[in-house]
Amino acid sequence: MYYVPHGTEVIWRSAFEYSKTVETVVLPDTIRKIRPWAFAFSSVENVFMPEGLEEIHDAAFYNAGNLGETYIPTTVTYIASTAFYQCTISQMFCAYTVKDSYAYEFAHWSSQRPIQVPLRDKAVFDALLEIGPSTLPALAEELYQMTRAERMAAGLNPTRSLNTHQMAAKARAWELTVSYSDERPDGRHFSTTYDEHYTNYDLLAENRAVGFTTPAEVLDYWMSSQEHRTNILNPEYEYSTVAAAVDKDGQLYWVQSFMTYKRVR
Repeated sequence: MYYVPHGTEVIWRSAFEYSKTVETVVLPDTIRKIRPWAFAFSSVENVFMPEGLEEIHDAAFYNAGNLGETYIPTTVTYIASTAFYQCTISQMFCAYTVKDSYAYEFAHWSSQRPIQVPLRDKAVFDALLEIGPSTLPALAEELYQMTRAERMAAGLNPTRSLNTHQMAAKARAWELTVSYSDERPDGRHFSTTYDEHYTNYDLLAENRAVGFTTPAEVLDYWMSSQEHRTNILNPEYEYSTVAAAVDKDGQLYWVQSFMTYKRVR
């Protein structure tokens, strides 16, 4: 892990270009600009971009093939169209509190569908690094498959996955780190998250859990609860997904969503 010194305002051209030794870069809150080719062709997997960052220039992350889920600060006012060109960034996040932020708009017109999440801070980034950025999706996938197995054991369809449904669940998992309830942090019902991600559901249900560290613990908790068990074993649901998030204290939050696709009648 490399911490850019505090006081640095610009990541200059080609600063980390072709770097194969640095996987995580933490930018200080004094950073304002990331210049062209700064991380191009590098093996960087995680970059913490703080609030205060304003510009991400041409090809800044060009062909940075290992770059994972990335949060774009609300203060960003310029992202070059080629900034993430040929970069297999797995997901672009922006703050749900600033839906009209530049980052949100950029993600929309680029090939990304933005996931709106609560404003991230350095403590959350550190907690995510502590457990490993790839751990959350791996845990979610394990729980997803375990739930499908429960349904099949009961003679039900195993449910399928849907990309928009999965992205909405990811957003919900991060929202739970701020407000653990069926209401979003802004007070709206949880279903509005799925509306914003165009899931086009007819029936929708959500199971939630917090504090458990393994998929098996979560599933045991849900299966021992009548309400959660009913959702899991409802024969009407066609799609399901699972997502996990972590708060600044390292506590895990889990969300499982079920839906039936709305059909034209």
